[in-house]
Amino acid sequence: AETHAPSRRANPVSDQISLLNTAFARG
Repeated sequence: AETHAPSRRANPVSDQISLLNTAFARG
């Protein structure tokens, strides 16, 4: 999430999606 743009962090929903994507990518 740190690497994402601040615009995405502004949206809590996007942050959750980012976390899910990261977790899924790490498998």
